[in-house]
Amino acid sequence: MSHYGKYDISGVKDSEPEPCPRVWDAKRQVWSDSWKEHLYDIEIKNLTAKYETMNYRLSDKLADPKTLI
Repeated sequence: MSHYGKYDISGVKDSEPEPCPRVWDAKRQVWSDSWKEHLYDIEIKNLTAKYETMNYRLSDKLADPKTLI
């Protein structure tokens, strides 16, 4: 139970680094996720909706479990 609430929905622990961090490319003078600038409005809307539905932690949905099972 000591690990409960320390992971986000994608399984990344709070103390671990982000698996796909945004990094600055000094050579190209651009952020690593600059591809998002080329999306259509409907794609941005769909991605935003998906991110909002997945932006929670397990501990938000189940605050005080008795066991991990």
